Amino acid sequence: MLKPLSYIFSSLLLVLAFYPSVLLAETLVLGVAPSAEAPFPRYEEVLNNANSKVLKTYSSYRKLPPLKTKAQAWKETSIYLSGQTGLNIVSDLPTSQLQFERKLALGEYALVYLSPLQFVTARNHLGFQALAKRKAQPVRGLLLVSQDNQSKTLRDVKQEILSLPGLLDFASSIAPRFSLDRLNFSFPLYLKLSESEIVAKLVTGEINFGSVSEHHYLSLDPATQKKIKILWETPGYTPFALAANPNVPFYSVSKLQRALISMGKKAQGKNLLPYLQVNNGFEIARNSDWHDIEQIDIDMLNNNLQVVDHSTPEQAK
Repeated sequence: MLKPLSYIFSSLLLVLAFYPSVLLAETLVLGVAPSAEAPFPRYEEVLNNANSKVLKTYSSYRKLPPLKTKAQAWKETSIYLSGQTGLNIVSDLPTSQLQFERKLALGEYALVYLSPLQFVTARNHLGFQALAKRKAQPVRGLLLVSQDNQSKTLRDVKQEILSLPGLLDFASSIAPRFSLDRLNFSFPLYLKLSESEIVAKLVTGEINFGSVSEHHYLSLDPATQKKIKILWETPGYTPFALAANPNVPFYSVSKLQRALISMGKKAQGKNLLPYLQVNNGFEIARNSDWHDIEQIDIDMLNNNLQVVDHSTPEQAK
């Protein structure tokens, strides 16, 4: 069974004492978790058969890359915050959660942007303190069916297998499973599909029932959104945290908070926010804001799972 993040942090906690140099250096490294939401892609509508007198004209969508990648957005945000605070902030975006958590546990980050559950663990085991979170924009998971599915409530799909993108993603897996458990709903789980594969197989009818994050759903092109429907959504959970290592001086924390809160009021900062998936700006956060996440016992949640382990997703239908 998968171990919670606290196991990783606890095993490396003693090492932190031997790595104080990063916290005393002039450069503040901002670690961004791989699970942080990426900028939305852009879509260009294409009219097919527009010049034909026989064939019916219909629209499709060509996917275009976002104007900024996630790495570019956080690099520019670090530069912006440096200019606003006088601090030297550089971003670091590990490619895997394991690499991110290892660096975090070793004290290589002065600042971090991390998932709700990761923040609670980092706060409890490493003493990280909340700086800010996005305002009025919680995290949600969505349970989807195809557009022609007649189901209207969770009771209508009680015999179905729920496809999830693994056990570790907060919005698409942890939040839905925890929310369903509180409602006394339990489904057999299929864990071998990504969010993109779940949506694609819902559209083709290869699976009947799947979970994705609200962010992933909103990143889909309009044509695909019309082919699926939201059967149920989780309550909104406190979003990603921007937090500081306890060794970051108080005056630096204050400068950062002021700069983050004012991003939406300054043209350069306001232009960066959409690429960070922040709709309403940042607000000052307190450690206690994640009280809803503290209720999630990841060990209990991952115990006694009914996992369907077929070799192909079609068998999980």
